[in-house]
Amino acid sequence: MPHSSYLNGNKIIVLEDDDCNSAELSYIERGLCNFRNARQTGQSIPVIDLTQDEDEKRDVLEYEIQIISELDRAGRNNPNYRRRPTAPLRDPPIPMRSQMFSFRHKNMLMKPGTVVEVSQRPRDQHCWQFLHVHNIYTDNLSHNVVLCGIRLTRHRYLRGMLPRMKNEVCALYDVNKEDSRPEHIQAAVEILATEVTRTRAFSKTNDAFPAHRFNTGQWKTTEEIENKGVLVQRWKYCRYWPTSGAMATKKSLSGALVRLRSADIEDEHFRVPDDKLRNAFRGGIIHGGSLKGGRVCIPAINVDTAEYDQGSVATLGRNQKYTADDMFCGAGGASW
Repeated sequence: MPHSSYLNGNKIIVLEDDDCNSAELSYIERGLCNFRNARQTGQSIPVIDLTQDEDEKRDVLEYEIQIISELDRAGRNNPNYRRRPTAPLRDPPIPMRSQMFSFRHKNMLMKPGTVVEVSQRPRDQHCWQFLHVHNIYTDNLSHNVVLCGIRLTRHRYLRGMLPRMKNEVCALYDVNKEDSRPEHIQAAVEILATEVTRTRAFSKTNDAFPAHRFNTGQWKTTEEIENKGVLVQRWKYCRYWPTSGAMATKKSLSGALVRLRSADIEDEHFRVPDDKLRNAFRGGIIHGGSLKGGRVCIPAINVDTAEYDQGSVATLGRNQKYTADDMFCGAGGASW
């Protein structure tokens, strides 16, 4: 509770810490501190008596604001003036959303990890039609259910960047380089749950095409495959902007088409070691001519003193191969 004391015959009020819960009292407390500092510097500041009724207190507060503004303006003219940093909020803001673990709409169960289909977006958004849900929220004011996740579009809408394979989809990432948040957080978009037309079977894999694709014998028509067949993601398309203002222009600074790696896949059934995929793409690794008898032997040759021996012939062991490489020597070079 506040208690009274006297300074130069005038009554003032000293506030205790328990009174700081009131926004107005904490504001008065800051004003009184400014008055005390002003008195120490010799300025003539009227002392405010807060024993009046509510209307008088309101008038005092308005007068106090004017005085503090004058003090602040006078302080700015001082070359040694430094503004105090803004104090953090005493209490965190009340969240306007509540997270949900699942939501059912028109007999469709949606939860994190579900892929939903919505109405097709415009061409400048790569006609994305699917959303991989990461979070579900309900708005505390409107009570609308919001789905937050990553957009997915079919390969045929990527303008030839990927082969047009049916039900193969690519994730879309829009990234602001000034934003320090992870890319998957920046790329997330929000839609209302009422926009969902159906849920879709979905596989996210780093395996090579056509692994984990839909079963052709399961569907009778192409339309059934498009509307009911499993969707498979193996790629993500990232567009980068230098600033948030540049993002409004819709013209990206750079972009990258990235194939998913094993670290991107959570389900072991759809994850393949990257080494295995690399060997399947280019073939296995056979050690070169420097490996003889199970030991690596790489002789060091001084090119300044070495003499050319026409009789020396390089002999390779079984299944040994040399790899072509480049050596740069000063301004010139040698290749074989």
